[in-house]
Amino acid sequence: MSEDLFAKVKETLTDITVDDALLRGFVNAAISYAEKYQKFSLGTYTCNPIGERTRAAIIKLAHHYYISGLGNTSVDDNKDDVLRDINTLLWEGRNDHI
Repeated sequence: MSEDLFAKVKETLTDITVDDALLRGFVNAAISYAEKYQKFSLGTYTCNPIGERTRAAIIKLAHHYYISGLGNTSVDDNKDDVLRDINTLLWEGRNDHI
């Protein structure tokens, strides 16, 4: 996992005490989701650069995972919009690293 991605996600979590180990797990899960959604082999982003749109999607998804895991009910209200935005970024960014 990229420490840069971890740091970027952590920056988005203001006013929250962050469990670093949990957040790292969510960042890894978001990276795996991106690879699967973009139909790449698992580990692709371990060895290859991540395009800007895909990075933005991973950051947004890891943030969403973390906030959802805290039981924030307001997350459920816009979950579909957030996931649609993430999937759009991933679809549009699928060739950014090539």
